[in-house]
Amino acid sequence: MWYTAMTYEISIGGLSAATTVDLAVGERVKLSPVVEKLVEAVVRRKQGSMCGFEFLELAPRVKDQIRKVCEGLPLFQALEHLR
Repeated sequence: MWYTAMTYEISIGGLSAATTVDLAVGERVKLSPVVEKLVEAVVRRKQGSMCGFEFLELAPRVKDQIRKVCEGLPLFQALEHLR
């Protein structure tokens, strides 16, 4: 079964996303699309609707694609910094 989520941050190690799905820390999931691929991940943190996912066993080609995407993104700044 597929569910939707909104990704907020991504790195070579994982991503954070908001979802209405009730996931548990430690639960293994499949995320798609991540650089147009299906990747396995585990839920490492959860706070309300926000989840932190750690990627598992990424192929070297997928790691390189994620790295390239990240290089083109602006650095994250906390909203407090923008006041």
